[in-house]
Amino acid sequence: MIDRVLRDPAERQLLENAHACRIMYDQVSMSFFCAEALRVNLKTAFRQRDGIVSALGRLSALTSPFQKVFAESQTEFYEMHAMDSPESSAWNG
Repeated sequence: MIDRVLRDPAERQLLENAHACRIMYDQVSMSFFCAEALRVNLKTAFRQRDGIVSALGRLSALTSPFQKVFAESQTEFYEMHAMDSPESSAWNG
């Protein structure tokens, strides 16, 4: 977790918020994928599909502002360290 130690407290909070949002979203989306896999393999109807799709939509709406703020805070870092960037440390040896 050296990444968190090296960040200033405000940026670390953005990172932790984004990670928490991603974990919550992943749990709901994985539930959907598992339910869909069971439906296909058991050749049965998926009665709760609308509920899971609705949950994904609500969760996405709730978490996207946190994800967006964190992503925007990382733009400069990724532009500087992108492999295709002439300013990249990878280009400058």
